[in-house]
Amino acid sequence: NATIPNVVNVTSDTYDPNETNNNATNSTVIPPEADLEVTITNNFEESGDVCHNGDEIVWTITVTNNGPDTAVNTILKDVLPDGVVYVSHDNANGTYDNESAVWSIGDLPVGETVTLTIVTKANTTNDTVYRNVSVSSDTYDPNLSNNYDNSSVDIPPEADLEVTITNNFEE
Repeated sequence: NATIPNVVNVTSDTYDPNETNNNATNSTVIPPEADLEVTITNNFEESGDVCHNGDEIVWTITVTNNGPDTAVNTILKDVLPDGVVYVSHDNANGTYDNESAVWSIGDLPVGETVTLTIVTKANTTNDTVYRNVSVSSDTYDPNLSNNYDNSSVDIPPEADLEVTITNNFEE
């Protein structure tokens, strides 16, 4: 919190019989604020490769505090979409609970960026898998437009074709 004091005094050339009310003080308290930003990408978006049923999808989520103050109790909410199965995660900051899909980052200082990597396995065909994330904290955020992001993976249809060949001499 920043406090801005405001002190005023009034005087006049005219006689003032009560000078005790010629001064006033007021303060404005400015609460802290932190502009959080989140991005999510996946290895298939980045490489341009095709994802097939059974392939591992690596999701990379980054959260940045653009300031000007520390973001207190920073939380990222993530929903594991249908069509994928959780495999593992890796992060150096906070704790990630794959059951609730909540990443508790804690306090995030100004200018800091933290990363969470989640590995899933594609468990669908002929589908697009969408992943949505959102970040928030107990600190006021003046710009909510960058607190949400999404990423998607197209998984094409599959067909297990089998061919046999015979000829009239085999019969």
